[in-house]
Amino acid sequence: MNNKYKNLFLILFLLINAILPGRFAYGLIYVLEVNILIAFRILFSRLIKVLKLNDYSSFIQIVFLFFISTLFNQLFILYSPLCSFCFSYGFYIPCIAVYIVCEFIEKDREETLLILQEYKLYFKYISFFSIFTLVYFLIRDIFGYATITFPVPSGLKEIQLLKEHSLSFGGFFFASVSGALVFSGLSYLGIFLIHSKFFVTNKRGK
Repeated sequence: MNNKYKNLFLILFLLINAILPGRFAYGLIYVLEVNILIAFRILFSRLIKVLKLNDYSSFIQIVFLFFISTLFNQLFILYSPLCSFCFSYGFYIPCIAVYIVCEFIEKDREETLLILQEYKLYFKYISFFSIFTLVYFLIRDIFGYATITFPVPSGLKEIQLLKEHSLSFGGFFFASVSGALVFSGLSYLGIFLIHSKFFVTNKRGK
């Protein structure tokens, strides 16, 4: 995946990160769902090619991704109804982003890969996304609410970091959508600068 698609990947998912509730528990659900969507999308895109339905590929894939999201939502309701209710629209937002990113990657790729090679290609980047997203939601949870949360059958399990925590300006900043957007922008800038410095250093080393 070249740099322009890495940037597209990051920008799309950072925007989604910003509009989702800033709790670590929801970050866990989000990361799990994105990984599941990409795994099933790889398999389903192969099936579409085998059935020679390429003319309807976009429509079929989007419908399929929403179906997987709905199924994931229903299964999660069985585990934690309250947590599923609070996450609500968050189950469906990643569908379009996953579709867009995967389509750009496939159009940019000239050679046909074996299915295991394709999984390796995608999950090389999705693993970075997963780690980054979990850290992102962890920071928002800690600084926005002074807690670390986990999804449990009764809703959210909160590990309170401070006995008494009143939301200061910093707390409101990390807990709000506007603050999350600013944090997403700063996160992207930080990743871009680190990647650029690393890339230049490696290039000079060679």
